[in-house]
Amino acid sequence: MKPRAVGYSYIAVMVIMLVVIALTLPMKYSQSKQLPLVFSSLVFVLAAVGLWRDFSIKKTRGTTTSEDKAKEKKSSANLGGYLAIWVWIVGFFLAVYLLGFVIAIAAFVLAYTKSHGVKWWLALIYSVLATVFVYAIFERLLDVVLYRGLLLTQLG
Repeated sequence: MKPRAVGYSYIAVMVIMLVVIALTLPMKYSQSKQLPLVFSSLVFVLAAVGLWRDFSIKKTRGTTTSEDKAKEKKSSANLGGYLAIWVWIVGFFLAVYLLGFVIAIAAFVLAYTKSHGVKWWLALIYSVLATVFVYAIFERLLDVVLYRGLLLTQLG
């Protein structure tokens, strides 16, 4: 049986998690690879279960009804939604790589909330609160230096 639109997302997530696992295994220190291995393995298993459930949905035999056609149309519309989500995720990763965590979080939260119809002042408040929260937790409380980004490292 052919997977629905969500099935393709499960396959993509499983492939990405296999890449993460393959890149994590040769790491030198076991403490460095524990967290990525645990999370990527867990996500891989959950995606596999989701894909299995997607394949195991039994389609009723017989004539197609208007309800079936509406579901197929909705499923193809969902594919565009999944594509938009992947664009946001990849955009965030690129922003982190180029600008660093602090600036990327502020920009991402502002852009995401604004694109979903939130007023400017409320989007700015959410952006500042999320950025301050992440900075306070990681930089100050846990004493972890967040990645500064490719552009800021080259300038400084």
